[in-house]
Amino acid sequence: MADVYWYFKQWEQAKVTEVMLAALREQARVQQGRNPQPSAGIIDSQSVKGADTVGRDSRGYDAGKKINGRKRFIVTDTLGLLIVVVVLAASVQDRDGARTTLLSAYLEERPGSLGGIDKSIFYVKTHFCHERRRLPRPDRAG
Repeated sequence: MADVYWYFKQWEQAKVTEVMLAALREQARVQQGRNPQPSAGIIDSQSVKGADTVGRDSRGYDAGKKINGRKRFIVTDTLGLLIVVVVLAASVQDRDGARTTLLSAYLEERPGSLGGIDKSIFYVKTHFCHERRRLPRPDRAG
């Protein structure tokens, strides 16, 4: 079993799995009649309970969902094919986690691998990365 892990570590350090996933994603997009490079993406987050083996330094409390654990942020293309995953403490706000996740996608970019990511980051910055105020629901407004 140690031999398998050694190969896994080598592949991860050389980013072999990332290259393979990118090639498979491009192939799947072409088979669906799409451009090989995604021009749009979908981002979402999910809080999950942390196991006892998860260190306290990488866990947090999501007060909205009442979960002590981690929060994973996932970006997919419009076909649902994975682009990037970032795992953070559950206490991280969605807007901050989204920034980190989009930055990760941007930094992982290889020439031509994420077609419109610059435009996407600009769009998110200009439309969503500002302070929002919670407004009362119409049925509760006084």
